[in-house]
Amino acid sequence: MSAAPQLPAPPTDQNTQSLPETERHRIAALASLREDTAISGLLVYLVKWLNESIGKCLTGALGTLGCLIDAVEAVLDNTGIFVEPYVSSI
Repeated sequence: MSAAPQLPAPPTDQNTQSLPETERHRIAALASLREDTAISGLLVYLVKWLNESIGKCLTGALGTLGCLIDAVEAVLDNTGIFVEPYVSSI
């Protein structure tokens, strides 16, 4: 099985301005999900929302599904939180 592709690193200040604002926000949100341990207090809600949103997107637009999968990958990459109990309950 091949390794999953890595999400892009947050852009540096020099090339941030060349990205659309929505893309800068998406990259910042994924970086926060990947590195911020403070999200552990919201983890139960985040996992539930991602689960419900992915279910809805399976019958809708695929672009949104790609963003949600990026968010799931970022949460799973966060070594400062323990997400397994929340994932196993869905």
